[in-house]
Amino acid sequence: MMSNRSRGAHYEREVAKELQAELGFKFQRDLDQVRSAGHADLITDVDFPFVIECKRRKSGQYNPAWMGQAQTAASKQNKLPAVIFRFDYLKSQVAMPTYAVAAMFGWGKDYADLNEPMFTSIPNFCALVREML
Repeated sequence: MMSNRSRGAHYEREVAKELQAELGFKFQRDLDQVRSAGHADLITDVDFPFVIECKRRKSGQYNPAWMGQAQTAASKQNKLPAVIFRFDYLKSQVAMPTYAVAAMFGWGKDYADLNEPMFTSIPNFCALVREML
């Protein structure tokens, strides 16, 4: 049986590979996330506009506290938050606040009141990111 920490690390590597396949540049786990709060789960050498928080669970539903973690790290890095999550036997989903989508279309980050999360697939998220880069 895999520990929660191992399950999380495995999922971070899985997401990193999928993002790399979609976007063409390398993502890796940020090992500083274990030592201190406010770090993204995945980092890249490219000026990537999002902080990525990864969550892997056996079952359940999206937890808004996950976005809180991503928003804390994003505000420290002046980036947008995104949570990529998956439950057993289901596909990964990406949650991002509505203001992140507004920012993708050049509206700036002044729409923080548009906080309700939007959900999409990793390929759709990457298509939106490609438009930003």
